[in-house]
Amino acid sequence: MIASCRVTRRKVAMRRIRSRCVGPRVCIIAVLSAQLLSAGPVPSSESREQPFLEKAPQQWEEYVRLATNLEGSVQFEQIDRRASDKVIRHSESRFVLDGRRAVYVFKPADEKWHAEGANAEYGFEIAAEPGGDWYITNIDWDANAEVPREPVGRGGPVGTADAYGLATKLACSGLVIFSTWFPDVAASPAFQVRDLTAIAEGDEECVKVEFEYHPAETDPRNVVRSGMVVLDPERYWLIREAEVRGEWGGGRETGTITVRNEFADDKAPFPVITRQVMHVSAASVEPDSQVEHDWIREFDLSERADDDESRFTLAAFGLPEPEEEPGERTRVALRLSLAVTVLVLLTLGALLWRRRESRTA
Repeated sequence: MIASCRVTRRKVAMRRIRSRCVGPRVCIIAVLSAQLLSAGPVPSSESREQPFLEKAPQQWEEYVRLATNLEGSVQFEQIDRRASDKVIRHSESRFVLDGRRAVYVFKPADEKWHAEGANAEYGFEIAAEPGGDWYITNIDWDANAEVPREPVGRGGPVGTADAYGLATKLACSGLVIFSTWFPDVAASPAFQVRDLTAIAEGDEECVKVEFEYHPAETDPRNVVRSGMVVLDPERYWLIREAEVRGEWGGGRETGTITVRNEFADDKAPFPVITRQVMHVSAASVEPDSQVEHDWIREFDLSERADDDESRFTLAAFGLPEPEEEPGERTRVALRLSLAVTVLVLLTLGALLWRRRESRTA
């Protein structure tokens, strides 16, 4: 999977270090190349890991912050390479992100559209039949963009499955392998670096990380196990390529996942993913269960065009805004009214019980 990458020759690497070490991200390459390719004793595994373990998580966190200002669309196809390249799944989605606000729209092939959104006032879920109008399926006053989200486990930058979590994960697909959020893998105590190699891909220098990863607890969204990733320090340590072992269903199905990502530097002030080709080769213990599937995503992403808050409301879909949630005074009044009603009923009940007791005495 990394045929296009070759180990950088020592003299070329050192010349590049001297000529290009003018910025913080390029200096990361210089440190790695000097450690890995200079003459003399081979550095210890611990010293080779240090730049990666220190710099990459910081860059990933910064990239997530930047990506929450993206918008765009994604076309997805799942192709069965064992069945004459039959397309077995197709979907399209689009999203808009603005810090904590988000709209995520999704449509499986030949099915209804679904959309989720969150703004400063409320969260919403809506749907539409093909060619039909949108209709509301849920309003959640506790799901607005100002309410902290509770993590639901691995699977994305924010660990939630709401509009904000789903859209952010798509925007940050360059850090996702299958359904697994790679920064969580690298931060796990179960993650162990076997080897780091400075390599070149064309005129760009990358880092190949070979690792072992055997988490103690399984999660349906965390299917990645041991393998290797090629990371791009010039682009926030995003994943250029990967080849890892995958496990599904608690180990009942195993196989290999390979990933190839492409990025553009002219869509936003930071790199954005344009294409992802993932191949899954897997099988279970059942006979004739071998799977050879390509998962292909085409991205059309750019920096958000404007700050129009209405894009994150029901009005953007031609629907009326929901009635205002009862204010705090109304809630207090309702609670007091309920308490008084309960007290009156208890008092009447006690009086009736005493009257009944006095008659039977």
